[in-house]
Amino acid sequence: IKELSVTGRETARNMYNRRGWVAHHNTSVWRESLPNDNVPTASFWPMVQGWYSSHLWEHYLFSNDADFLKNQAYPILKGAAEFYADWLIDDGSGNLVTPAGVSPENTFITDKGERGALSMGPTMDMAIIRETFTRTIEASELLNTDIELRTELKEKLSRLLPYRIGERGQLQEWMHDFKEAEPKHRHFSHLYGLHPGDQITQETPELFKAAETSLNLRGDEATGWSMGWKINCWARLQDGNHAYKIISNLFNPVGFGKEGEGKRDRATMSGGGLYKSMLDAHPPFQIDGNFGYTAGVTEMLLQSHAGYIQLLPALPDVWPEGSVSGLKARGNFEISCCWKEGKLQEAGIQSIAGKPCRVRTSMPVIVLKGKTEIAKSTPIESNGKTYHEISFSTGIHDTFKIIPDITQ
Repeated sequence: IKELSVTGRETARNMYNRRGWVAHHNTSVWRESLPNDNVPTASFWPMVQGWYSSHLWEHYLFSNDADFLKNQAYPILKGAAEFYADWLIDDGSGNLVTPAGVSPENTFITDKGERGALSMGPTMDMAIIRETFTRTIEASELLNTDIELRTELKEKLSRLLPYRIGERGQLQEWMHDFKEAEPKHRHFSHLYGLHPGDQITQETPELFKAAETSLNLRGDEATGWSMGWKINCWARLQDGNHAYKIISNLFNPVGFGKEGEGKRDRATMSGGGLYKSMLDAHPPFQIDGNFGYTAGVTEMLLQSHAGYIQLLPALPDVWPEGSVSGLKARGNFEISCCWKEGKLQEAGIQSIAGKPCRVRTSMPVIVLKGKTEIAKSTPIESNGKTYHEISFSTGIHDTFKIIPDITQ
């Protein structure tokens, strides 16, 4: 990413006359940052730098490595934000939008009945820019640097085109409520703010519901890599049973018999599965489906993107009993937990960095350090549901145990 940002700075200057750095769809080991493929519906997507920068920010959140943030992550994040700040235009109604963009690989139907792909302010564009601005502002405050840029980003952040909900109750994919050319399209890029982002959570209930509606409208079948994304999105929506339904689709055997035998013997653009090798099906294979499944299972058992650690947020009914260990949460906490009859029995937390810890569960709990009780959860309401939260201070490498509070 660092090397791509070097060539990307040349492209931002020479192609766009903008600050910062930019890259487009389909970069490779050669770190090329120019548009390629000669396919406007795919290649003209100057949004790579924000998504790439998010990985560096996430590394900081998980590690709390301040030196990494200052010396490696922030310069790259700053450059991404600078390009976006120069790339935005007014939409004529006071909102800032990208002047042209795509919702990757998807198309829409215009009011004239024409099929299109390029438009101002696609939702994924706006989600990535909103994320990049927010994180650049936070990083500059933590590092006490770039006050002038921070002021500019705050002003432009407040003017970004907001999320919009369409007539079907779905999260709009474009700034206009276009009719979709393929309602069951395998991509759902407009849900970036739900996953892998952190803008759409239970604390934004209207958008949370709209994201759920969008996912239902897309359906449960897709290519294998798309099912990897769907597992994660349903986990973020805290619907473990629906996430498991996608897992079942992903585990459909492909290529085990003669042509035409079995439930689905060929992987198409509408369906995936697993080959004999266990690699995700879609010729020749899609390893991101395998990785997506693994990430999705983790999201079903532990989430920490919304400002707190949530234990067993999307546990499906078919996993009534189990245990997991060695998971890492943001804030540099290592987590283990076990459950029985679908309920938390015990969780262990090791604080690697010694930061304050906030935990959310579905039941009342207490925190023990050794044999001493140090904190007790309190009930909260979120998106129409009752949860229990508990906050406590930690020291470097302190260990804690969380158990059900049988007094409540």
